[in-house]
Amino acid sequence: VANYLKWINWDNGNISSSELWDKVLAFEADKQYPQMIRTCMKLLPQLSNPKAKMSVNHKLAVMEFEFANKKKRAVERMQTVYNMLPPASFKSPDEDVQHYLNSYGAMLYRIGVELRQKHSKKMALAYFQKATSFEWDQIGKVYFELMTLLWNNPEQAIRYGEKALAQNSSFSPEQSCEMMSLMTKACKSAGLFDRARIYFRKWKECQELTYGKKM
Repeated sequence: VANYLKWINWDNGNISSSELWDKVLAFEADKQYPQMIRTCMKLLPQLSNPKAKMSVNHKLAVMEFEFANKKKRAVERMQTVYNMLPPASFKSPDEDVQHYLNSYGAMLYRIGVELRQKHSKKMALAYFQKATSFEWDQIGKVYFELMTLLWNNPEQAIRYGEKALAQNSSFSPEQSCEMMSLMTKACKSAGLFDRARIYFRKWKECQELTYGKKM
């Protein structure tokens, strides 16, 4: 009974919306993404429940990003979802909210990487900075990109490098070693020789743990 009531109330009692949402989920399970996108587009205009709107926009954004080659449109759609989130939800996000933030952050990060590869530094910087404006599961990777993107500014490189190291779960042991090496160089460039020695020692320890050899 509880599940049935939840299904009915998914869009404030609009049964047609609940039925279309079931179709969306079925198309997703069958990997019929074009049909899924079309059904989401049909469903969106008739929704009245904010949570339902966020769910459909999120599903549609992921499909647009991954399968429809509409990455910027997907990011705009996730910005819409982001703007709909209650301010209090950022302090202790539930599973759905964190899922939305993780998807949005990953999209911003991936577009930033693509722009950087195309040497669009300013645009890449804008996407990376936006991706650090909220907490998500792989934010450390963005801090690493910012560290290397702003390498000619040692103070900024160090600041973002420290933020990246604080998110060490985002990195493999090899990447962590590389970060220690870069932090050593950045601190030297900034004239922070005591800190450079600390990071050099951490780099050696990382090398020994990762590769099993003394440096």
